[in-house]
Amino acid sequence: MSADDTLTEITDTKDELNKLKDCSLCIEKNRLKTFVNWPFEDPAKCTAEAMAQAGFVHTPSEGSTDGARCFFCCKELDGWEADDDPWEEHVSHSRGKCKFLNFATSYETKIETKTFIELEIQRQKNIVTMMNERRKQRFKDQAQEVAKVLDNLV
Repeated sequence: MSADDTLTEITDTKDELNKLKDCSLCIEKNRLKTFVNWPFEDPAKCTAEAMAQAGFVHTPSEGSTDGARCFFCCKELDGWEADDDPWEEHVSHSRGKCKFLNFATSYETKIETKTFIELEIQRQKNIVTMMNERRKQRFKDQAQEVAKVLDNLV
């Protein structure tokens, strides 16, 4: 990995982190605004509206135009199909770890301030955990590259 690649990756990671930290994504209509060029429309189950209701924000990348991440638990999913139900997929892949799913039906309107603050603290912890996991994986990948170079020197 070149220095330019590393700098680009760090910049991309900072931009992504800033987007995730944005509390406005707690509001469904703001999550919906992220679904630009989403590949599925009615009558599909997997519409932008259904995705936003299920807590997802659109996170397209070079390799995946249908990437989505839960604003709360940071679970990333791609490879969506028209008949996928965003709620069912979210429940299935988060394996009970997404507290947003526990409050989703009333999250925006009926939640007490204390509970909201507790959830926001957990959301921020989820973001930090996700970013640390990415850094750890990046370090492991770089360590493997260095090991290969060293093996070739011997």
